[in-house]
Amino acid sequence: MVMTALLSQASDRIVYDGSSATMVFRGIAVSGQTFDEQYVINRCRQFLAQNADKKLIVLTLGPEGPNAPIAAFGCDHCKPYPFWRMHYDGIAKEMFPIGELMVLGGNAVLRYRDQSGSVTDTVLMGSDPRPVVIGGLSGKLIHVGMEGRMPKPWLELYVVGTGTLDAGAGAEYISKFSHDMDVTNSTVEFRSDPWFINEIWRPWFPLFEEHRGEPPSEAEFNQTKTLNCRMVLMYSKTVSNKCSFEGSETLH
Repeated sequence: MVMTALLSQASDRIVYDGSSATMVFRGIAVSGQTFDEQYVINRCRQFLAQNADKKLIVLTLGPEGPNAPIAAFGCDHCKPYPFWRMHYDGIAKEMFPIGELMVLGGNAVLRYRDQSGSVTDTVLMGSDPRPVVIGGLSGKLIHVGMEGRMPKPWLELYVVGTGTLDAGAGAEYISKFSHDMDVTNSTVEFRSDPWFINEIWRPWFPLFEEHRGEPPSEAEFNQTKTLNCRMVLMYSKTVSNKCSFEGSETLH
């Protein structure tokens, strides 16, 4: 199996790549192989062995073709909901296999969605890095993204959870994450559902959330909360570490 994975790299197409000494964000379209869950597991195990020194990895693998992973893009002057919905409706009806490896520290999980849309999770190292508990809020990290250029990108975390989040605890969480990942800028967003529609600079879709349901209408979306906490190094070399709210907020 390992030899098959090694040989297959000759047919890889790197769709996007952001790498540094401590992290990797990469999308790969694979051709000439039987693309199934076992193949993806073998590739991810190999990648982990080759990148054992990395603190953070987001590796996306998909079969070559019209549904292959594409580079992220967005629009900084568009109205968020219509722009996001246009892209979502274009991809939601398509069924295609895709795998994504997420590594945080010494923990790694592979999420794989097959041709029918069924999702499986396989822990490949340590424990599942996605569970998040911050005071009274309990949830799951469903996506890690990045903006900017390596080696100091702006990292973006997306957490789905319920419960009460204190602004001080949220700020402390993203501060610790930034320190652990050795970056100066990072943001975490919290919702009680996976519809982070306002992220139009990097539109993405909750492909691995089996119970995501139908996306809300614009009116329904505007009635729900998105909580935001960030750690930012300012031009004056001072650090801004705070949330978009004060006190406590509850997600139901």
